[in-house]
Amino acid sequence: MLFSSGQLAGKYKTGYEDYQLFFKLIAEVCHQSCLILNSWEKPREIARLSKEDHPVRCFVLGSLGVAAKEILNSQKLSDEETWETLIDIYQGLQFQLSQPFGRLTAAELAVMVHLANQPEPVAVSQCFNKIPFSSSEIVNAVRSLGNRFLLDAIEEEKITLFSLNPVLKQYVKTL
Repeated sequence: MLFSSGQLAGKYKTGYEDYQLFFKLIAEVCHQSCLILNSWEKPREIARLSKEDHPVRCFVLGSLGVAAKEILNSQKLSDEETWETLIDIYQGLQFQLSQPFGRLTAAELAVMVHLANQPEPVAVSQCFNKIPFSSSEIVNAVRSLGNRFLLDAIEEEKITLFSLNPVLKQYVKTL
C-alpha cells in the first residue's frame, strides 16, 4: 500500500515518496518498457500525465460482461433472465470495500454519504449547502474520490453529475 489513510487520494505514505519520481520518470523518459499499475487509487502524477498526447493511459475496469455470464453458467445458477441485472448491480466485481473506505478523509466520506442518499446523479454545486465542509474541501473530495475510482461521472448538457453505483450506495448506507 503506497498511499496514506485519511488523506486525499494520491498522498504517499512516509518512505514511499520516491514512487512519485518513479511514475514521473516512467512517463517522461524514452524507453521500451511498459508499466501496468493496477490500483484502487490513481497516483496524482498519473492523473496529471494521463492525456491524449502523452504515453500514459488510464483504463477503468468495467464489468465482466460475457465472462460473467460464463461464470454464472459454470456455477449452474438458474434463472438466466436475472443474470444481466445481477451483473449490472455488482458490475462483475466482488468488492472488498473496507480497505479503501478506511482511508477516506472526513470530507470524502461526507460526499459519499450524501451521494448514497440521492436518487439521481448530482452536480458538485448541489452538495455545497448540504455537506458541512467548505466548497473547496468538497471539490477536492470529489476530485479525490474520482481518483480513487469511487464515483461515477456523467456528462449532461455540459455539466458533470456524480453518483455512486448501486453496490457502493448500499455499502455506504450500512456504514
